[in-house]
Amino acid sequence: MKKITFAKTYPAYLTLGVLLLLSIGAWWFLSNKVEAERKVEFNAAVSSVMQRLDLGVQQQEEVMVSMKSLYKSLVEVVKGVFELYGSIPVETRPYILSISYIPEIQESQKEQFIHNTRGELFSNEFDYKLDQTYTIFPEGSRESYFPITFIVPLSKNVYKCGYDVSQDKNLYTTIQKALSTKSISASAIHQVRKDTLGFYLVLKVENKPSPDDSEYDPNNPFAKVKPKTRVIVLEIDAKNFFETVLGSKVASDDLVSFEFLDKASDGSMKRIFTSKGFTEDAMKSSNLQDVKTLQLANRSLELHFSSKPNFAAGFANAVPYIVLFGGGFASFLFFGFVYSTITSRARAENLAEEMTRSQRRIVDSSKDIIASLEMNGIWKNMNPASQLLFGMEPDKLVGQSISKLIGEQDSTELLALLQQSKDEQTHTKLYHITGADGVARWISFHFTVSKIDGLFFAIGRDVTIEKEAEDQIILRSKQIQLAEQYVIKESQTKTEYMIHLSEDLRDSLSSTIGFLQLIEAEAYETESEKDEFLKTTLDSTEQLLSMMTDINDVAFENKTFKMVKEYVTVKNVIDEALKIVKADNPDLPKISVEYNSNGEDRVFANKEVFVESIKHILGAMFETVSAPSTVQIEVQPNPHENVMEVQIMTPINPLASSQIGVFKANQRNIVESMHLDQNSIVFRLAIAQTQIQRMNGGVVYESFGENDHNLAQIHIPISQFD
Repeated sequence: MKKITFAKTYPAYLTLGVLLLLSIGAWWFLSNKVEAERKVEFNAAVSSVMQRLDLGVQQQEEVMVSMKSLYKSLVEVVKGVFELYGSIPVETRPYILSISYIPEIQESQKEQFIHNTRGELFSNEFDYKLDQTYTIFPEGSRESYFPITFIVPLSKNVYKCGYDVSQDKNLYTTIQKALSTKSISASAIHQVRKDTLGFYLVLKVENKPSPDDSEYDPNNPFAKVKPKTRVIVLEIDAKNFFETVLGSKVASDDLVSFEFLDKASDGSMKRIFTSKGFTEDAMKSSNLQDVKTLQLANRSLELHFSSKPNFAAGFANAVPYIVLFGGGFASFLFFGFVYSTITSRARAENLAEEMTRSQRRIVDSSKDIIASLEMNGIWKNMNPASQLLFGMEPDKLVGQSISKLIGEQDSTELLALLQQSKDEQTHTKLYHITGADGVARWISFHFTVSKIDGLFFAIGRDVTIEKEAEDQIILRSKQIQLAEQYVIKESQTKTEYMIHLSEDLRDSLSSTIGFLQLIEAEAYETESEKDEFLKTTLDSTEQLLSMMTDINDVAFENKTFKMVKEYVTVKNVIDEALKIVKADNPDLPKISVEYNSNGEDRVFANKEVFVESIKHILGAMFETVSAPSTVQIEVQPNPHENVMEVQIMTPINPLASSQIGVFKANQRNIVESMHLDQNSIVFRLAIAQTQIQRMNGGVVYESFGENDHNLAQIHIPISQFD
């Protein structure tokens, strides 16, 4: 037995090495994927926290803006109004400690301000136990004061009334920033009260000016003090605020822990809030960390996020290693299989060569195009079927662009589609190709993209017979539908004619009978011959009347073509039809309507049929329109003819213009001319015409040229004809 050498078995070892590398690659890929998924979950949890915090900050800023708007809209804001507007956010948001109104008062205005404010605070019954001597404290003479004038809720903050906040360094600094920037300013997070860590939001406000605004008058102790500088201060409990805004029912919060840091006066970062279960050790050992910034008015808080210890636990960790060991085991199994079959390689190669020759014979004898294209659209190879379908030998096509067969525009669109497609993706395209022999054929191509080979594989089949049969079916369908509309119109016309005829005859005969009955009732002398004549005439007339009544009943019993009409508004009909056109054609560009009506635009018609006819007209006129356009509609009543004249002017559309010409040239044989119809434009114009005629109206289509507008002139009855 011939010894098997390494030269023959090396493919098996090569396969083993490749499979082991693939297993390692799968392990590496899955490990990275698990890590990426955790990163996505972590980022989602961080984003959830930040979104809630941003929303909470925004709500507080809205409170400030709302209070500022109060002062802008009123000449003077009194205590009652301030408490009314301020009590709502205070009562609904437990973390708001107070909302204060603080004006800047000069030393010269101090006494007058105290007098006015005391009168404002205690003019009505006051339920709180407070010494009714409003004063500014702490005592001392200063150039200016910032006393708390109004505060909500007063019951919990009454001791702050009159406090000069210029003595509070943090708040006073924040007020100065708000006055200089004219926007909301935030203080550092600090001990705003003895047992409360919080912060202030400050916003400058201005009263609506009044006609009697004037400078301070020291000689008039009862004059109102007009401070030039005023601020609204929102005092917030930081811990309560963060806990309320974050809530406790968000599942993603269980994945992360975080701490909030604020910059202290000495420049260091001070921890102001932490999540439940936060520890510094967990923060240091976490493999997923992130730092975000929360913008609190003009201050920035640093938020340090880290994943919790149990975040990376679970079965997902073991999956990459399972794949690694499973892939290694499968690699050795496959190596054994390849090694056991390596001795039959020569036989397999011979068999493969035979199969290749067989497949080549099939390709060469096929009547379908089997070819390949380079990425730039150049034919690389083609089977002999090109001679049968295009009248050209394969050698004359190979090296040529596909545009030689399908045209430049179709070629550009096809290559753009194929070059953007995924590997092994298949597209089917139908082209009308005229070969070198002058014969036009419909060829259905199936293009398959091969990114690995850098080629497009094409299989083309002659579907001329199927395409022509399909076109004939569509043509016959259009002809049948159009013929049905003509039958309905003619039948309805005959029915209405019979109804009017029978009514006229019945009225005439009724009159005759009436006169004959009067003659028969005259007091004649015994003239039996005359009586017999009158009797015979009366019987004959009654018989004719009975026949006419039967004709009328038969006409009314024809329910198939009976049309119920009512009074409808032209604008409503056009709006509804345009809405249907847009729904049926979602890719249609924007259409605006210029509607002009000279008086009443109400007509007597069947609403459903009227809407359907307008839909067909607009759909035909906008076929292939690709740019935003305008429809101009003029509605003019014509009382002399009892009709409403409606003109619909549509934008430039060369295809619609040419098809209007086809319609007008073939109106007498429109059904037989459906083979000239393109994009069903003639068909829709004809359907609309028959529908409008069924309502005793008419329509005329006009085109002002391929580069000009198209027009549909409609007349429809204004009221019911007697």
